[in-house]
Amino acid sequence: MINHKAKIEVTTFQKAKTDDDLSGDSYFYIENEQFFLCALADGLGSGSVAKESSKLAIDIVKKYMNEPLDIILRKCNEALIGDKRGTVIGLLKIQFNQGVYSYTTVGNVRIMIFSQNDFKRNIPVCGYLPTIRNVYTFHEHQLTPNTTFFIYSDGVNEHMLKSVFNEWHSISETINFLYESSSHDDATMIALRYNGY
Repeated sequence: MINHKAKIEVTTFQKAKTDDDLSGDSYFYIENEQFFLCALADGLGSGSVAKESSKLAIDIVKKYMNEPLDIILRKCNEALIGDKRGTVIGLLKIQFNQGVYSYTTVGNVRIMIFSQNDFKRNIPVCGYLPTIRNVYTFHEHQLTPNTTFFIYSDGVNEHMLKSVFNEWHSISETINFLYESSSHDDATMIALRYNGY
């Protein structure tokens, strides 16, 4: 699915483990005048139990989307304490007025960033939500036009992602190629480009 926003172009895909399965991944994104925020949660396990945890995390992100990432992540952690299975999560927030982007991941949700002559790949904090550690790593960088971000769950082959995007420099071609590639797990990706308007 392709969605053109004012400043951000977003393309997504989601693929369950098999055609008969319910994906345990959930995602959300929003753009307004102040910021763009996206989140991807991958529930532990598979099927409806995994979906319940990932959806709860995304519901919390929606509720607290105006807050800084550390508050959003803390609220997600608190909501998952109890009888929920748990989830891994990635969060990305672009602040248009400040000209910066920040991100964090817990577990095996990953973020890959391509900008002018630069490439970044996050090293996630090990573990999952809920946790009692409350030790998270947040990254903040200057935003430049035409920066491309990929946020993806572990069903996506990241070596293939980097190779295909470096060859074609096209979000849509990369998404189409990865969607058609086989996966032994739920696979979800949010790809976005900051146009710099």
